[in-house]
Amino acid sequence: MDRFTASLALHRSLHSLESFESVSENELHLTYAITPSSGPNTKRRKIRVVLLFVPNTRQLADAQIEGLSEDPGDIVGAHVQANDVPGLLALVLSRARAGL
Repeated sequence: MDRFTASLALHRSLHSLESFESVSENELHLTYAITPSSGPNTKRRKIRVVLLFVPNTRQLADAQIEGLSEDPGDIVGAHVQANDVPGLLALVLSRARAGL
């Protein structure tokens, strides 16, 4: 988790990261304040990502996404299986900014 926590300072400035909280040794909560780039509603909204890791490893076990207008289950499953946290976050934020 330290590796992820250390990289969040840079991530915060680049990707509208509003807050992050290490809830436990294997759970990380990230909250983003996103302004969609298009669509009928360009009001700033919150996207919350909860990352759950297998205890005592750096293996992503699950992720929960709140704030998207679509079900993110398809992207979560693929990225959890690949243990790709950066890819998951990039795709979630991209979809949020696209107004999806």
